[in-house]
Amino acid sequence: MKKRSFILFLSMVLAAAMISGCSNSSESSTSSAASNASSVASDTSSTSSAAESTVTETSSDINTSDMFSDSDIKSVSSETPNAEIVLSGSSATISDSTRGSFSDGVLTITSKGIYHISGSSEEVSIVVSDSTESGNVYLLLDNVSMTNTSAPCISVTAADKVILQNTGESSLTYTNQDTSAKEDGAVYSKDDMTINGTGTLKINSSLHGVVCKDDLKLANVSLEVAAQNIGIQADTSLRLLRKL
Repeated sequence: MKKRSFILFLSMVLAAAMISGCSNSSESSTSSAASNASSVASDTSSTSSAAESTVTETSSDINTSDMFSDSDIKSVSSETPNAEIVLSGSSATISDSTRGSFSDGVLTITSKGIYHISGSSEEVSIVVSDSTESGNVYLLLDNVSMTNTSAPCISVTAADKVILQNTGESSLTYTNQDTSAKEDGAVYSKDDMTINGTGTLKINSSLHGVVCKDDLKLANVSLEVAAQNIGIQADTSLRLLRKL
């Protein structure tokens, strides 16, 4: 099977190449977005039946507040987290048991707050399940390494919004060979998600890279995605922002 590689920067319509519907091929695809370039914002919608996309480039003096909230772009790395999550092999711990728990390879987060995540793991999945949608959930990846063969590294089943914020060099690897898997992305979200941060977040998947069933925003982030199928998939909209 041939491997197809794409090096696409946010300012060069990454959305049009990677969103759902753009390709049904089983070929591999790679996307890379650097964090320092001219300001770009886009709002791209996709459906399973059409590959239409719209990318709007903006200059730095255009107001993008109607597309991005403060929570989409602010850094929480210097703030005191509500809980510490430490990954270690096939296990994980959370410092505040009122906000989550670990069982059978799943670290479940159940309320809003800032969660500082560190360490490395195999066969551990972080699941956000905040059925009350109490507020924003910040997942701060601090030089994290996660691999999983049966479930997404990060999954959102219920939340108001999840902000996946990277710091340092982090990697998420999903090697599920079951092509019928319902949660078929290394990062999988049923609700709104934003990915931002510093350093580089690398996502590798034997299925899809990032799958969001709602609004997905990529804001000022260096993101590298290598996926066997679709690199980045957003059902409602895909919005891209980068500033100098």
